[in-house]
Amino acid sequence: MIETNETTTSRRFVAHDKLIIDVIKRQAGSLSKAILEASMNAKEAGATEFHIQLVQNDGHYRLIMSDNGKGLTSVDEITKFWEVFGQPHDAIEGKIWANFRMGRGQIFAYGQNIWRTATFQMFVDVDNHGLEYKLTTDLPFVNGCEITVDLYRSPFGEYRNATEFQSAIKKQIEFMPFPVYFNDVLLSADPTKLNWTYEDENAWYLFGVGSNFSVYNLGAFAFSQDVVEAGVCGIAVSKKQLQLNFARNQVISTCPVWNEIKRIVRKHAVNKIKREVRRLSHSERLVALTEILNGDQSWEDFRTVGLFYTSNGLSVNFNQLLKLTIPWTFCCDGDLNADRLQSCGSGMFLNESILSQLGYCGTKQHFFSWLMGNQDGQFARLSKLYVDYHEITKNYNPSYQLLPANKLTTKERRFLKVLEEMNIGRQCFIGISTNALAWTDGHAYITFDRKFLEGKSFNHTDDVVSVVITLIHELSHENDTAASDLHGPEFYENFYE
Repeated sequence: MIETNETTTSRRFVAHDKLIIDVIKRQAGSLSKAILEASMNAKEAGATEFHIQLVQNDGHYRLIMSDNGKGLTSVDEITKFWEVFGQPHDAIEGKIWANFRMGRGQIFAYGQNIWRTATFQMFVDVDNHGLEYKLTTDLPFVNGCEITVDLYRSPFGEYRNATEFQSAIKKQIEFMPFPVYFNDVLLSADPTKLNWTYEDENAWYLFGVGSNFSVYNLGAFAFSQDVVEAGVCGIAVSKKQLQLNFARNQVISTCPVWNEIKRIVRKHAVNKIKREVRRLSHSERLVALTEILNGDQSWEDFRTVGLFYTSNGLSVNFNQLLKLTIPWTFCCDGDLNADRLQSCGSGMFLNESILSQLGYCGTKQHFFSWLMGNQDGQFARLSKLYVDYHEITKNYNPSYQLLPANKLTTKERRFLKVLEEMNIGRQCFIGISTNALAWTDGHAYITFDRKFLEGKSFNHTDDVVSVVITLIHELSHENDTAASDLHGPEFYENFYE
């Protein structure tokens, strides 16, 4: 037997001072976020109002924050709760937001701090003195807590001016449950006294405002989602505490309150899309398609909603796809050949950007079966109509030919006479094209394809509308469509005007 002298001991992990410095300096993404943390601490200390002042003197900036809460009333409280980062909270403290007891470090990161509370003063300067701070006792009593921060740098490197700084603070504290003032201007609003789109036991909701979806944790700003992710723009202010990450800027995915809020937001977005009669936005289409992909909504609920775009910007719905009898394929946005071939009915060319937006990596032919989860046989026929883009376009040879006046029929001359009397601003002609209903040079003329006009009865409303829409389409172009028929932002702006 081999004898050994092995010894096993129990050890504990410890935190290096650098980690604490990093926590102090890196948990705040902005000065306005650090101010939010100070206001949250004030409210949890029982304050009924919170004041913020920004003072400039000889190019130096001083931030003063004060409240009328209970403050820190003993050296024991300071050394136990203020000096120690991460000290656990007791349930009897009745904290609203507090979880980590780290938030005050955000304020330390932005300048020399002087904290005055009761008969105490704490001086902190992490840039010059690291984790050491100076505690002074037996000073004249002050009510609440006042924090004076001589900023290490001007706030107007982060914010362009005082107005932007004030707006950034307002964004953070807008729905705090007590008055918050910046330079004597009230910035917060009591959520219980505001008009909301919807309200339940979890939150207040306001839909259709802003450019993204902002989430407030019990009135304190937490994070924003873009419209595609949220499904709708607006605001949600939770009535219950959200489970957030260490920096309080992202929700934990298992948070039950957030999952209920998210369900309400998504439900509102989907219902709005179903009722919509106008052209859907990019984000609205993705919301609906994601709901179908995830199995949360049936495609039949969106039968008549234009969820897909062709390469030339026309919307296509499920009913149109299921009735399709011509080949279809995917191609790039604004593809010239696709635009012209689709105009003459040679195929349907869907914008392929939807593939990457939904994360599809399979063969294009089976995209719709994948979208439906392979559960709806109606779309199997659609897969059989798919033809590769290069196969459809390989024999494409565009041509444009103007017909002389002596070759026009009586009906065609009468049609041109009507357009002339309308004074549309461009001279009109009739010609022959293998691929276009009409074309224009973008400023002087518009030419209509003879085959397009054949069979049109100008006593029939649908035929008149078809011709007028084609006319508007060509008038919206400011480029030579015989050379390039791309539809850029200017085209769509002109068309919808």
